Amino acid sequence: MQERGFQGTVVNVSLLELVQLFCSGQKEVKIRVHSPYGDGIICIAGGQITHAKTADDEGEVAFYTIMSWDKGEFSSQPLDAQMKGTVTIHKSWEQLLLEAAKISDERKIPKKQEDELIVAYCNNCQKRFYVPAEKVPYGKKVKAKCPSCKSEIVIEREEPVEDVFATEIEKWKYEEAESTTAFDEFVEDVLICTPSSEMASTLKEQLEEHGYQIHITKRGRDGFFALRKGNFKIIIVDESSDGGESGRNLLIYYLQRLPMRIRRKFCLCVISDKYNTGDVWGAFKIGADLVINKNNVEVASDLIHYTISRLKIFYEPFTQELEILRAE
Repeated sequence: MQERGFQGTVVNVSLLELVQLFCSGQKEVKIRVHSPYGDGIICIAGGQITHAKTADDEGEVAFYTIMSWDKGEFSSQPLDAQMKGTVTIHKSWEQLLLEAAKISDERKIPKKQEDELIVAYCNNCQKRFYVPAEKVPYGKKVKAKCPSCKSEIVIEREEPVEDVFATEIEKWKYEEAESTTAFDEFVEDVLICTPSSEMASTLKEQLEEHGYQIHITKRGRDGFFALRKGNFKIIIVDESSDGGESGRNLLIYYLQRLPMRIRRKFCLCVISDKYNTGDVWGAFKIGADLVINKNNVEVASDLIHYTISRLKIFYEPFTQELEILRAE
């Protein structure tokens, strides 16, 4: 029986992180991407990106086009023999992803265009299609016929959560921080954000043994102020602070959207009720480097330090490439 792959949703830079994950893991997979902007495939063999194809192009041009898409869905499956022999790309994956990140910044799709289409699903035939957003008012339900099987479907358009979060974070920027701790005096710090005093104490005890200075906040707002003042190597966020889950946590939302030049400077660990400890796909989904279940907090220090050593190796090619570009 043929091995089945993964399916999921990509938002913002998640597709780039997905390709990084496959390449660094020396995987052999074919990634299919479906988005409002088109369909495409990316083939990875032996940890290297060997082929990419869209409706109009193939090779590097197709790869950069796919990587510029900031929303859509992906599925992955083992690479078949035919695709292994199809090689249209010869650069290293590190060079390709670095260039893709640069091109993606230049091709940012305006927010207005992002809002033109919304995704609709048919529960009967499982088909997916896109509907003009202006036909579905916020907070309203619209009934329509599935173009494929003619079954009745209900289309909803909720108020965008990201806009609410962005507005709240923007307000934080103009508020006064409650703490006057001199964060700048430390070189290597750990920020812990959790409403649980017991969890904070357990994490603090473990990490102080490694010589870290620990800063603890109970709310995401206070963690935000700490991030703007300190130089943190490790950030640990309890998803139950500010909302109860990672998808509603303002601090996690803020950290997910930091530019890569800042994001790669620290290790983000999320303490979760939902995900199992070490769940790679769970961490990938919420933009974290590591997920630890609340029942395993007592081993957090070892897991974090293993993750830091892995990230150092992972980002080394990017750092070297950036140094070369600066020298030029």
